[in-house]
Parts: sequence; structure tokens; C-alpha cells
Amino acid sequence: MAGNEVILSEEELIKNLKQPEGGGGGGGACATKLHGRIFSDFKSKIRQLEKKEKSPSSTLKLQCPQVPRRLRYLRAFQPSFVSFGPYQHGKPHLEEGETLKLKLAANYFREYELLEDEIYEKISCDIGELRNCYNPKSTEDYTNEELSMMLLVDGCALLWYILCVCLGGNFCNEENGISYEELS
Repeated sequence: MAGNEVILSEEELIKNLKQPEGGGGGGGACATKLHGRIFSDFKSKIRQLEKKEKSPSSTLKLQCPQVPRRLRYLRAFQPSFVSFGPYQHGKPHLEEGETLKLKLAANYFREYELLEDEIYEKISCDIGELRNCYNPKSTEDYTNEELSMMLLVDGCALLWYILCVCLGGNFCNEENGISYEELS
């Protein structure tokens, strides 16, 4: 139908959806009115969603949730070698993992020539907000400085580990003081 297209404005489209075509029977009119109302509701929901996405204050709270209490007894939810964050930090059986995390973090800093002080400062500035991501009981025994240091080491160690696993090669080798076996 080239050349015969009809272009309607949004208002005209809604008006046409709400009005029955040809003035015909009751069933068509009801269906058209219902369709028009559904379409209007749909458009209203989209506008509300767009407003929420544009608003600076988000209701979404960042969280690092703890395993629910009823599941904590299951062995699958207990770290056996390394943990990240405050929930299992400092447990004696994870001490070897803490040493490995320090090695991983040190390699991350060395490879990317980053200054630990700069990253630590950024974490320290946001520590109140970061603390609120965790169950309050899990962080109450840590000062801001201790929690900042924990998150610095854990975060950089995790980044280095991801580089080792994903990119391999020069990232994960004996030269960096970390063997593949340590990461397996």
C-alpha cells in the first residue's frame, strides 16, 4: 500500500481505539473501549517507569546479603578456604585464604601500577554507605579503617583472581608468587 499510509498522532490513535468503527454492534464497542483503556494504562505505566529511572534518588538498596539462617548449617554455604567481606572474616580455618588474598591484591596493585592509598581513600570516603550494604551485626566489631582495609584487600584480590582465571597467561604464574594450584 505504498503512498496510502495514514499517519495518526498519538491522540488520534487513542481516540480511534476508544471509538467503535462504523458505529456497529455492542460487542465491538465494548472491546474497543476496553482496549483503549488498557492501552492508556500501559502508556501511563511506561511514563511512571521513565520518571523512576530519571529520578536521582533510587529506592534500590545495594546489598551483600548474608546466607539465610535456616541454610547456614549446610556445608555448601560455609567457606572452606577463602571468604570475602565481613561475614566469615577472621575465622581460623580461613587464615591461609587471607594470606592468598594479600598476594592476589599485591599483584593487582603491582600489575596496574595503582597506589593502594588512592583506592583505600576512595573506599574510606564511602565506608558508611558500604557498611550499610551488610547485615549491621556483621560489621559492628570493625572500625571504619578495618572495614575499609578488608574491602580493599578482598576487592583487589577478587579482581586479580578474575584476571587469572579469565586471561591466564602472565597474570597467574609462579613469577607473580601464585601457582595455579593455589587458585584451584
